[in-house]
Amino acid sequence: MRGDLLARIPLTLTLPRTGGEGTRTCRRVCRNVNCGGVPVGVFWTAGKSRTVMINVGCALLAFLVIAGCAPAGKTSVRETGLRRAVLEDQSFTVERVPAEAPAHRAASFRLAAEGYRALLDGRYRQAEDRLEKALSLDPRNPFCYLYLAEIRFRETDSRQALILLSQAEVLFQGHPYWLGEVYTRKGLCWESLDSREQARSAFGKALEYNPWNEESRSRIR
Repeated sequence: MRGDLLARIPLTLTLPRTGGEGTRTCRRVCRNVNCGGVPVGVFWTAGKSRTVMINVGCALLAFLVIAGCAPAGKTSVRETGLRRAVLEDQSFTVERVPAEAPAHRAASFRLAAEGYRALLDGRYRQAEDRLEKALSLDPRNPFCYLYLAEIRFRETDSRQALILLSQAEVLFQGHPYWLGEVYTRKGLCWESLDSREQARSAFGKALEYNPWNEESRSRIR
């Protein structure tokens, strides 16, 4: 489909004459492209079909132009970079104290990790106690706000959870994986408040930061 549409878009290229000086102008037809090596394009010249071999020096550029895949290439590079950032971001967890963290931040992460484990076990009061102590040591620890919001959500206090998530959002800037998690939780909170438009917007935002967030993807359908 993409190739058929692009084939109808006129594009004028100026190519060197074979075996002589000067140039000739050709209009491309987007087919007969060899993606595995030196590209071969079929061009229209004065109403006649002519096969043109592109030299190795301009092979990549010619392929992008002839195949009409330059925009797709840019998208692919962007998506690859985002995927790498999301994967790398998953190594930033409450269980791992950041390298070269000062003593107060390291202690905050260790307490927050205890709170997180208590949360997973359903020991909400103990989890809240550890997370609040961690927060007192380092008010900029984003995991404290994230997991306190989770406790509030499980206790059906979604509005308080949203306030905590907004603070977590500020502190997770530059971390696409965790911003995706924050917005997913915001979406769940809005759903519990029967605010479907806000929920859908939050899930959409989560997918902007992490297109592979399955929770948000399943909710936004």
